[in-house]
Amino acid sequence: MVGGSNPSFATNPLPVSLLSALSVPALRSLVAVVVLVVSGLALPAAAIAARQLPNDAHFAKGAGFAYPYVKIGATTLRLAVGGKIYNQSNLIIVPVSAPPVANVLYKTDMNGEISQIWILTDEEAHTYATKPFDTPGAPSRQ
Repeated sequence: MVGGSNPSFATNPLPVSLLSALSVPALRSLVAVVVLVVSGLALPAAAIAARQLPNDAHFAKGAGFAYPYVKIGATTLRLAVGGKIYNQSNLIIVPVSAPPVANVLYKTDMNGEISQIWILTDEEAHTYATKPFDTPGAPSRQ
């Protein structure tokens, strides 16, 4: 054969379509499965959209990261052993992955070291920056 073509491919008809071979109940089941899969893909995005942040954490604008230290205003705090840093997607990241400067919420342990830090999105930072100071549970601004 010249050019490597096979004439048998040209003469064979295409196989019957999968959808035309299925019965009506089978088609309904297939549609139901597709709807469930597509709706299941939309759920994780909605769950990630609003993360739960602690009410008793402190807000810091422009905190500077220089592992193992975090500079908050004029104060420099140390990240506690086992301290966790959560990024904007609420995933735990290693300290060297933290941005050099970010708006954060943080909690300290009994030794005054930072036990948890949440790196905030711009919307979250705006929400915490505009909270009044004297309300119970509102984070302090530093």
